[in-house]
Amino acid sequence: MQTTSNKAAGGYEPSLQVDRFNNVFVTAHKQNHTLVASPDSRSTTGVRSQSWLWTSKDGKTFTDPAGLTPLQEQNAEFGDEGDLALDDTGHVYFVDTNVTDNSFSRYKATGNGQLTLETTRPVGPFGEAVDDRPWITAHGDGVVLYAGNQGDKATYPAGAKGDGDAYGPGRYTVYLSYNHGDTFDPLGITLADSGWCRPGADHRPGSKDLYVLCTNDGGANDVQQNAGDPGFEKGTLWAYSSHDDGKTWSPSQTGSYDAAKEGNSHYPSLQVPTA
Repeated sequence: MQTTSNKAAGGYEPSLQVDRFNNVFVTAHKQNHTLVASPDSRSTTGVRSQSWLWTSKDGKTFTDPAGLTPLQEQNAEFGDEGDLALDDTGHVYFVDTNVTDNSFSRYKATGNGQLTLETTRPVGPFGEAVDDRPWITAHGDGVVLYAGNQGDKATYPAGAKGDGDAYGPGRYTVYLSYNHGDTFDPLGITLADSGWCRPGADHRPGSKDLYVLCTNDGGANDVQQNAGDPGFEKGTLWAYSSHDDGKTWSPSQTGSYDAAKEGNSHYPSLQVPTA
């Protein structure tokens, strides 16, 4: 799939979504040497600061999503890597990290090739000091979960709240919105012992089920210890589940892995069945 004609400005770490109108949405991390300002033949200004973001109505020809103004002002919001999600009422959500926070954009699809940018802002805001490798999922009418990576389990204590076993300290904190991303809980809920994570949502009508699947970095805190260090080789896969749209969470162990082997502590992936 050829998404950009700028051969010197490639990309990696893509994310893909296809909606009920058969619109295709793709984002990707720009090559590092073009992070601040990339040449972008599909942008009105010819320059892009956001991560790559394209849409297609046929899966063959891709365009830059339209902006709120002819200048496509969201392209100027610096981004390092992003993620996409769909809810069940035609909304498309895009987060793009600038390392200290994330820009947030929401589009609305009303048909094949019919897409409107409803809102965009340069920060979430999200409470943690570092927002590395963002993930986002959504379902229903505007229930949105953003999952942010602080990079360790020790330096963001504000989200480690709650009485159950699911609550911090951990690497990943989840932030919930119930108004299509217009506002998020700014402190979030840190998932206890979470390492690398990825969220998912149940899209069955009326469902309030949300999930986050995580490694645990071998139990290391990623400050004094790292996954695979002596004593931190035994990795656990945690599934955190919520059945009230992210208001409360519970953990369960779904497997184990050898954290001493390179590559074993990277992101897990999950798929929530729809039938």
